[in-house]
Amino acid sequence: MSLSWHSEIVCWQVMLDRLP
Repeated sequence: MSLSWHSEIVCWQVMLDRLP
């Protein structure tokens, strides 16, 4: 398994954290 899923999770975490 690759770590591509981890990158997606990190991206979601950042986007959710930027939400107002």
